[in-house]
Amino acid sequence: MKLKQDYLAVINNTFRWVVSRFKPLAVHTELVVDDDCWEEIKKRCDGKQARGWYLMTPTNYTYYKNSFNVKLSKEEISKIMKERYL
Repeated sequence: MKLKQDYLAVINNTFRWVVSRFKPLAVHTELVVDDDCWEEIKKRCDGKQARGWYLMTPTNYTYYKNSFNVKLSKEEISKIMKERYL
């Protein structure tokens, strides 16, 4: 019985590995204001490489600015995000 379980586990793991290599991606990003990141998002979406994009909007401007070393003002970031989210 143990051998059968090991055999099924190998088949199951192989199947999961193959599926994970060919399934569409679901991507999460917070740095939508970065132009390089935005171009990559558009390229991947146009190429149907991603199944869905989940864009997070930061609520803490100071944390966001310091974490990503963003030099834009709060108003500029807000304008870019609004344009790109729409």
